[in-house]
Amino acid sequence: MAGYENERQVLEDAAGLRNRIADAANFDGPGPWRQIHAEYLIAALTAAGVELGEYDRSTAAWLASRETSTVQVIARWIAAAAGVETKALLAVPVPSGPCEAAELISSTEACEGPADAVRVFEQSRPASEREKELGGTLACRLHGAELYARIDPSRSLVYPNGGKDGRNAGAAIEVYKRAQQIRAAR
Repeated sequence: MAGYENERQVLEDAAGLRNRIADAANFDGPGPWRQIHAEYLIAALTAAGVELGEYDRSTAAWLASRETSTVQVIARWIAAAAGVETKALLAVPVPSGPCEAAELISSTEACEGPADAVRVFEQSRPASEREKELGGTLACRLHGAELYARIDPSRSLVYPNGGKDGRNAGAAIEVYKRAQQIRAAR
């Protein structure tokens, strides 16, 4: 893999990443591009066989706040060292541990589906630094419903991570309905 000589080459190579960001532009919360950047960097590290800890993930989230061309260059360095084309990174599944909501509600149950299916915004408490950066609390469907059921629905919101037409389309509606069932059962 030849190195980049100018930003035009970087942006041409980052077309898939830029398209993913454009597809997420209909997301109603702040900063979906940061999450996409973080997933891309984590995919590069995963493809390179790097086992990630929580601090690694938070560092990737911090790096993800950089512009797309910077993220592309870093991902290419990692991918080149692993012998992987950067275009392949968009298809690498991003491994995840428990979702943020599971940790917030102290649940030991395994996540149901992607750990980043929805974002729950609770306005009854101050947002954490990560929530401010990425927007809301990332949650799987199970823990998203449990978290949403515990908070005042008039002061909270739930959105599908990636937008209403993205890979998690329908997740927010499912979380909302499950939270209503949980509230009704109490």
